[in-house]
Amino acid sequence: MISFSEIINHFNNYLTYNITIDNNAINAVKSLEKNTIFNSNILYVGYVSTINHFETIKDTNLILIKDEELKNPIQTNYLLLANIDNIYEIINIVQDMINASSSYSNEQINLFSLFLTDNSTDALCQKCAQYINNPIIITDTSYNIVSYSRHHDISDEVWKSGTKRGNLTYEFVSLLTGINSNYFETDGTRIKYLAKDISKHQRKIYKCLMNNNFLGYLIILEYYHPFNKEYDIKEELILKLLSKQISLLNTAFVSSYKQQELNLVSDLLHNKVTSRIIFNTRLESTYFKEFNYYQIISINVSNYAFSNSMQGELKTKLDRLDNVILLLFEKNIVILNLLKKPFNKNLKSIIDILDKYNLEAGASNIFKDLFNLYNHYLQSLNALRFNTLVLKKGPIYNYNDISFYHLLANIRYDQLESYCNQNILNIYHDDLDNHTNNLDTLYNYLRYGKNISKTAKYMFLHRNTINYRIEQIIDIYDLDMEDPDSLFTYLFSATIIRYLSCAKLKDA
Repeated sequence: MISFSEIINHFNNYLTYNITIDNNAINAVKSLEKNTIFNSNILYVGYVSTINHFETIKDTNLILIKDEELKNPIQTNYLLLANIDNIYEIINIVQDMINASSSYSNEQINLFSLFLTDNSTDALCQKCAQYINNPIIITDTSYNIVSYSRHHDISDEVWKSGTKRGNLTYEFVSLLTGINSNYFETDGTRIKYLAKDISKHQRKIYKCLMNNNFLGYLIILEYYHPFNKEYDIKEELILKLLSKQISLLNTAFVSSYKQQELNLVSDLLHNKVTSRIIFNTRLESTYFKEFNYYQIISINVSNYAFSNSMQGELKTKLDRLDNVILLLFEKNIVILNLLKKPFNKNLKSIIDILDKYNLEAGASNIFKDLFNLYNHYLQSLNALRFNTLVLKKGPIYNYNDISFYHLLANIRYDQLESYCNQNILNIYHDDLDNHTNNLDTLYNYLRYGKNISKTAKYMFLHRNTINYRIEQIIDIYDLDMEDPDSLFTYLFSATIIRYLSCAKLKDA
């Protein structure tokens, strides 16, 4: 059964004129004869000259071939087409549309019947894949594969390795959340994204939503059937069914391992938990309450997919860490460390993993109130943002070491010099004019507590060279190296200038 408007759309290229009074449902097509008795659910195809033999026509559906001018008034649905020799070609086209629609409806009925009578997500997933004639994967919000359709002839290696492993790799997800995806992951206005660069086969990635709650992803591989506008209608139907299925699963298995914890962390990162009362209620049903301290470590993987094969090693290694929650948010792997004491036993293992994959991470301060998780996530990002200013080597940069630079970032560049000691500013400007590095020497000398040996070792210079430079700087710029307040002001000012120099280089 098809609608009259669907027929109009199909013959749009040949259309001369049309009138639609009622969008009737059509279940049959016949040729128009002079003795025809009309039925409102049948489409009649014939010539205008035949219609001109009727005084009036009402409550029916017509496709008319214009072999002469239309003389009598018609109060019904009709299409007027340019003169065509073979009306049976049109009849056959409409009949094929009716047949296809009937098949389409039967497939829908089968889908709904399975959804209502069978709790098996795997069975529904398989039936949905048959309905759209393409392979599909369903994941949860942490990219674990909930179900996927079984196909024996797929040659797409990324698809096969993912279904075999049971989760999407961070490399795969970073491609969706990095610059090439236009930030599909974090854009709440878009539900689907077309990924073209993962393999030779395109993929559509849909966000599964139910009552505005984010549940996971539906991924469709363009393998057997090409993507097109008509195909979108089928995709939207299975998206609704599978989203509902995931929602029911989450309700039925709400106590499943880590699911409540993952959902709470995800909601905190998305700033969805704004009530302290609601937070406390949700916290009580998690195992988070067994821990006293927390720390966020964020690993930026936005470019990871372009330089590594998609084998999931990174996720596998991180999953082995004790007492952690892992999820991918924006373009970062977010690690929530759960601690009973205010130090992190996992750091050595994380550093080893980062070194292996040539990655860097930012670490927040250790904190006690999980309700403030998002603020500490921002700390971890700022640790990455300002890592070039930290003299300590990575691969993990701590917010503790960059918090002062974060403070400076909130002050306008053109105002920062006004906070500096004048003597330190003089050293800075003389360095620029004379191509010297006296301020760098003084900064490291102060940072190492006026220890000549440590300063020389850090700067790869002889201690006598450092000693001579410091004496010259003190003498020329009349610095008081015994007064604690003066020493603080010198180091404070040198740090501001160091930040300004890096910021100007970045702007250039």
